[in-house]
Amino acid sequence: MKAGYLKKIDWLDSLDEDERDIVIYGLRQLPLYVGIYASLILIALLSNMLWQSALYTAVYFSIRKYAGGIHAPTRLRCYCCSVAIVVMMLLFVSYVTIGAMSCKVSILMLGIVLILTGPVESINKPLDDIEQMVFGRRLNITVVIWVVTSMLIHNEMALKAIYIAILQLVCLCVIGIIELKIKRKDRSRLRL
Repeated sequence: MKAGYLKKIDWLDSLDEDERDIVIYGLRQLPLYVGIYASLILIALLSNMLWQSALYTAVYFSIRKYAGGIHAPTRLRCYCCSVAIVVMMLLFVSYVTIGAMSCKVSILMLGIVLILTGPVESINKPLDDIEQMVFGRRLNITVVIWVVTSMLIHNEMALKAIYIAILQLVCLCVIGIIELKIKRKDRSRLRL
């Protein structure tokens, strides 16, 4: 089925090899993202927290694509981790009491940490200087937009959704940095 599907995409032949690889990678990731988003919508509807989930998703995915950090090694693990992260967010938003001002200060502090740590490259996909600059600039702009937006919001549930998204992203970046250092250390040992 995959071969038949890819044969029908005639315009792939007009791309250079790097572009073709990127497009094919995107096409292979598409079912994963459809599954993640469908699961998010289903979980949000079942928990009666559609707008909170939509806000969380907007914050999380708009920053995640520029922040980098640790990634699950397989698509299935990525899906399972994504669903678990959303469930944690819904539980946090529903049951944890945190004041609006505490949320705003935490969002500001976590935003600063994201700007200082990101973008975090992967051992499998190191970022060159231009990518570091471009992703870093986009990350900074996106984080600043969400931090400023959170300062203007007075709804506690909305603030908690933004807070938990940024907290989770900081955790993924820090874990990604640690993982990268460990893997680089292991690779340098193997070379010796």
